[in-house]
Amino acid sequence: MNAMIIWFTIGAILILLELFTPMFIFLFFGIGAWAAALVAIIFPGLQQEIIAFITVTLLSLFFLRQKMIETFQGKKSKLNPNLFPHIGKQAEVTKDISPTQEGEISVGGSYWRATATTFIAKDSIVIVRSCAPDDELLLIVESSS
Repeated sequence: MNAMIIWFTIGAILILLELFTPMFIFLFFGIGAWAAALVAIIFPGLQQEIIAFITVTLLSLFFLRQKMIETFQGKKSKLNPNLFPHIGKQAEVTKDISPTQEGEISVGGSYWRATATTFIAKDSIVIVRSCAPDDELLLIVESSS
């Protein structure tokens, strides 16, 4: 079988495999295989094809992977907790909150996960103090009484 067809098929399989994994790794091996297929057409020889495969794969991994991850998975934003719109507002507890287990509150017409340093029972009114520094969707609350 022609080396170009083999490299092209391997590249297509690797790129299709990427559709089933969230790692952004197989895509670059597929690109490397397609580069080897191109080399097989221009400069036939297993040694040149393998060099092209390894070189293009590594270069694309090092220079494109992070950009692809940011593009398709989104950048992690550094939210300033002091700018969060619900800070300082009153909220109603919809699921019990304890120091060891997250609860739930209703504030601003939405339900949010919440945590507190003390136990707060359902239907209590709390004040939103901030959001967790490592999880912008987790609000830190304290009892309003």
